[in-house]
Amino acid sequence: MPDDIKQKVLAHLDKSVSDAFSMFSLEPEIVSDGSALLGEGIRSNILIKGDLTGKLTVFSDHSSAVSVVSKMLGNDVDEGSEDVLDGFGEIANMIAGGVKTLFYADGCKFDISIPGSRIGVAVSIEASQKKEYVQRFYRCDKVIFQVVVSYQYKKAQAVEETPQVSSTDAAADLLSALINKKKT
Repeated sequence: MPDDIKQKVLAHLDKSVSDAFSMFSLEPEIVSDGSALLGEGIRSNILIKGDLTGKLTVFSDHSSAVSVVSKMLGNDVDEGSEDVLDGFGEIANMIAGGVKTLFYADGCKFDISIPGSRIGVAVSIEASQKKEYVQRFYRCDKVIFQVVVSYQYKKAQAVEETPQVSSTDAAADLLSALINKKKT
């Protein structure tokens, strides 16, 4: 899997974003220019730990976040309310959960944290010697958002094999131990 991990992250991310937003009757499309997202907005982070380790971050400007969360909740929410932060965190959680499920089917297992949402600025990509990243900008109607996944693929450590005792020998040893214990 290491050779094609970046392509898998992108494919699983795109599928998960599509699945999450389709629940709100939105169809996201990938856009190449995210310059509209420069500035302040809502940012939600989810940590990833396991075979894949890193962080998934979803960012959107305030009005886009309010629009999506209002659609998700089925009623209007006020900009700056806790509902926006909580709802946006839930969207990040749905995306991360989808990515996790798709990777699990590939034999790559990891856990995700609960989302942490806050008012912040768009994600700036910081170069790291140990982590790769993918970044996508999506648009649904007038809603624009950014998703960044920084990750490190950790190959599962080989488990040292210990000599196995045949089940017949183990059963005989157990029976012998029980008989000896009963005699004393």
